[in-house]
Amino acid sequence: MLILLFYLFIGFVVSLLLHICALTKIAYHPNWLVNTLGIGINVVVIVVFLIGGKIKRATGEKELIWITLKNCPRWLKLITGLIMLYGTVVFGLSFIWLVLHSETMDEQVGIHIASTALTALMLLFYAAFFTMLYCYRKIYKKCARDNASQLEEKNIFSFNNKTAL
Repeated sequence: MLILLFYLFIGFVVSLLLHICALTKIAYHPNWLVNTLGIGINVVVIVVFLIGGKIKRATGEKELIWITLKNCPRWLKLITGLIMLYGTVVFGLSFIWLVLHSETMDEQVGIHIASTALTALMLLFYAAFFTMLYCYRKIYKKCARDNASQLEEKNIFSFNNKTAL
């Protein structure tokens, strides 16, 4: 799970750098890098949902979102919420701008706006999945700790158990 968290963090940083480059027009990002980040998002989606299903079965909760939010640190909720708000607004405004000005727009301006919207969307997804996986890791550790203490209580050879003697 740590490798996946590291991958999500690296993907977020690369998406942030690409987004800053798209906003400031410093450099045009290569297509292979954007395609790699997109494929990475799809792989992460599958893995995060599989882990979420296992955690849902292990905890017995009906709604995974509530247990995830309960175990998420406040600072991470705030940062992720702001990034998701920013990504949604940038993507929505870019889409509206492209629709309204499609006939009069220069091709380079259209590519610039589309790349800004795409990198903002990647920021949104990488931040959301990083937060989900971070919280799932905390829940998994908590469940493992609780299950270990339950198994220790049931162990008949434990020194704390009076019936073991």
